[in-house]
Amino acid sequence: LRGLRVGDPTDPKTEVGPLPPGTHPPEGVVKEAQEEGAQVFQAPLPPLPEGGHRFYPPTLISGVAPTSRCLREPAPGPLLVLLPVRGPSEAVAVASALPQTTAAAVWAQDITVALDTADRLPQGLVWLNALDLLDPSGGCAGGAVDTDLDEALREFGCPPWEQPPKVDEPLSPLVTVDDPGDPELAQAVAAARGAAPGWGRLPGASRARVLREASAALRGGHGTPKDGDSDGSLQRALLRWAAHVERAGGAVQEVPGGRALVTRRPLGVMGVAWGWPRPLALELLPAVLALGNCVVVVAPPGGVGPAQQLRK
Repeated sequence: LRGLRVGDPTDPKTEVGPLPPGTHPPEGVVKEAQEEGAQVFQAPLPPLPEGGHRFYPPTLISGVAPTSRCLREPAPGPLLVLLPVRGPSEAVAVASALPQTTAAAVWAQDITVALDTADRLPQGLVWLNALDLLDPSGGCAGGAVDTDLDEALREFGCPPWEQPPKVDEPLSPLVTVDDPGDPELAQAVAAARGAAPGWGRLPGASRARVLREASAALRGGHGTPKDGDSDGSLQRALLRWAAHVERAGGAVQEVPGGRALVTRRPLGVMGVAWGWPRPLALELLPAVLALGNCVVVVAPPGGVGPAQQLRK
């Protein structure tokens, strides 16, 4: 901890900068953890640059319980909490339960274990055997690392600038959704949530095979205009997205110091209202299924022909 360079955030050699604007030092969290029996290691602050008043010494906390406040309420600043785990599965479970985490890092000698663990983490940005690299931000779970560099530039000697005026318009609710209290709908949502992790982790080739089987199940069925698939558009869409998901994959981008692997991650469970006269569900269903999502479709009365055939 003493070897970390604390100072001006505009200096490229600085490793620990000030706290984000508007935040308070995590002294209360550190004191509470120490009272609970945790060990606290803290390095003294060096001479600070002029104008810097939001610095906090690098701190390491070990020996805490999983229910400790320092884990339930992550505090800003150079504060690291050490929590031992017994394997990758337990590490993923602990990381999934942490609130407000946007990035993670995995250290492992076995690259297969590291990649599998990184894929199971809910964070949108995961580093392998490194930390805080200049790489693209993730697109899920708020996977972006906020450096607050713009605020630091204003405080440490850069020319001031004025915030442009904003139009403050009150926001009104766009739509209100009432709970229908339908037990079948609750069962459908629960089933979709239970199937989402397994379906999303299937490789693209496996999902494509299921979509082709679904298209084959619709073949020979007698659709009606009310079903919205009288012309076989759902069958063709299932085959088209089955071919698409087999080719869809991640991408490798070159970044300073190495390469970043960008993968696609499903959103989870989606709800679609099967409206008439335009059956939007027929347009969204194959796409969201192909990309690893689970769907709850609310169909109009009588418009469940394709759904019944898929169920069979």
